[in-house]
Amino acid sequence: MKIHSPEETKDIPYSPIVPPVYQTSNFSFRRVADFRAAFEDEYAATLYSRGQNPNCALLAAKIAEMEGTEAGLVMGSGAGAISATIVSFLSAGDHVIAVKGLYTWTANLMNNILMPLGVDISWVDGRDIDAIKATRTDRTRMLLLESPNSLYFHLQDIKACADWARQHNILTTLDNSYATPLFQNPHSLGVDLVTHSISKYINGHSDLVAGAVVGPERLIRQIFLKGYMTFGSVLSAADAHLILRGLRSLPARMRQIQETTATVVDWLSQQSMVREIYHLGHASHPQRELVKRQMSGTTGLFSFRLRVDDLASAERFADALRLIRMAVSWGGYESLIIPLCSFYDSEIPASEQHPLDMYRLSIGLESADDIIADLQAGLDAI
Repeated sequence: MKIHSPEETKDIPYSPIVPPVYQTSNFSFRRVADFRAAFEDEYAATLYSRGQNPNCALLAAKIAEMEGTEAGLVMGSGAGAISATIVSFLSAGDHVIAVKGLYTWTANLMNNILMPLGVDISWVDGRDIDAIKATRTDRTRMLLLESPNSLYFHLQDIKACADWARQHNILTTLDNSYATPLFQNPHSLGVDLVTHSISKYINGHSDLVAGAVVGPERLIRQIFLKGYMTFGSVLSAADAHLILRGLRSLPARMRQIQETTATVVDWLSQQSMVREIYHLGHASHPQRELVKRQMSGTTGLFSFRLRVDDLASAERFADALRLIRMAVSWGGYESLIIPLCSFYDSEIPASEQHPLDMYRLSIGLESADDIIADLQAGLDAI
């Protein structure tokens, strides 16, 4: 993977090592002909930073190259990138097949915005390719994938899904935020459009929110002209600059996170209080062979369950943690945890909720010994 390409700066005044920040809303023109040309093809021009900005264009090009695609766009959030992508290809009466377990706000877009506007949605277990196939109608236009998802870490057979979809002229999109382009390249397996929450590992510093979509240029151009320019989910030049900084250390960070996570997961698997572990690298993962076939590595995000049966005990574990912070998202220096008991409602049957003894943990760049000591303190508090 060409982590530093394209990043040519030798023709910029003073030949800076790091690309400068183009902190400007407008770009000016000396000739009317050039101004006219920019209006006629804003996708290819720097006219106004709601469209193209050099920092954002550079970042998009780098992520596209990492994913092995022709082009890309970066936006103000992962949800913005996913939403702009989906709405750019759907109309009332179309049908979408979506795998269960998609990112919450993707599901919200489908259920609460697109369905009332006349788009039909079928939710299926993405682990079952036959269930996906059985759901197709003559109005099916899109297949929404997220492999793995970010709680139970279920995978789809990406190549099988993409091959089938292409046979039926169905557009495929896949959220690749968990794996990053380092550990999985869905486009090489046949997926049309790949989205990312680049707030996560790609940026890696927990200091901004951003998203991306990459794919064939003809599809990216359609997203630019429809969902992107219309909704204005713009990423600032300064934030794009920071993400380019984070991208430079991505391989080193992911190697360290993967190594630390393996140590922590191994320790957890030996603790009598741990009921179950949902980690792609763990031998107990039911789709382990599929992990090996379509991924080249695993990251620091996983879930586990404890042997606790009441809300107070579940809370005591999380409340006792000091190094591991209680927060959403993942991918930065800090190890973060989400206790699912935070969302537990005693008025709703347990069978209709996530288990109260479940936790999603994101391993950061602290030492494995320090993370394990903090987890041990949590277990001691139960």
